[in-house]
Amino acid sequence: MQFIQTARELKQHTLTVVKKCPKRLQFFLLGPIYEEAREVLHSVKAANNTYVHNAHEAQIRADYMGRANVALQNLADDLEDLYEELLQGEKARYKWVPHAMQKHGELISAEAKLIGKVRKGDRERYKGLS
Repeated sequence: MQFIQTARELKQHTLTVVKKCPKRLQFFLLGPIYEEAREVLHSVKAANNTYVHNAHEAQIRADYMGRANVALQNLADDLEDLYEELLQGEKARYKWVPHAMQKHGELISAEAKLIGKVRKGDRERYKGLS
């Protein structure tokens, strides 16, 4: 269940970052960024709560994991835009950004690897279902 814990840490770190950012970015970047982090967590939890007894349920679980992966990639893109925007302005005001960028990168990378492992394990585990 490490993939759920990492997704939860990612959401929490994202919330911490979003709260530190200027409110002028709320509608363009901050809201969507937080929603993507939430979508990662909600999708991996939904996948984990899908009990597989047949091929259809296996596909539902795979779809949730795929949705989590897409949200994770979208989150990475939007975070890149956010950090570029913050670093264009007053760098002295946003001294926390390099550390936040590093932590986000580590969490996104870890979550992507965990999702990949779960998806690979699921393909093996459920390949004989009908």
